[in-house]
Amino acid sequence: MTTLTANTTHTVVSNNTTEIHKLVMETLASIEAKVKTTDWVLNVSISIDPEYLKFKIGELSLNQMKKLKNYSFGAMKKGTRASINKFNHFLHKRVFKYVTPAPNYNFSAREIEIQKSRAKYVAARDLAISYYNEYQIKKGTYYKK
Repeated sequence: MTTLTANTTHTVVSNNTTEIHKLVMETLASIEAKVKTTDWVLNVSISIDPEYLKFKIGELSLNQMKKLKNYSFGAMKKGTRASINKFNHFLHKRVFKYVTPAPNYNFSAREIEIQKSRAKYVAARDLAISYYNEYQIKKGTYYKK
């Protein structure tokens, strides 16, 4: 029987401030690459000073460092809009302790168009199903005589 270790899911990073800083910077770079390919729109522009980030990571408690690592790994591994927004929110609210709204990525214009088209399709499909059911009720057993 084999046992799973932490290395199977992601590389283990100690709670050293330097290593966590390096991980966060890698995460930010991977987020930028993902955003360029998906054309997501950032609601607020952000700029992060690496030295200030390292200083603020040093002020975090051990529990907050673990949470930062988890959000960072989630944003890098999944790469979904939700996981990236959670990472940005934690960085903004818990690490930098800003009171302004956290930056988040919204859908691209093309994704919004696709969602609207899907909503129209679903509405038309539901209407077609209701017309078909109405037809079935009216027809009943008329043709089976």
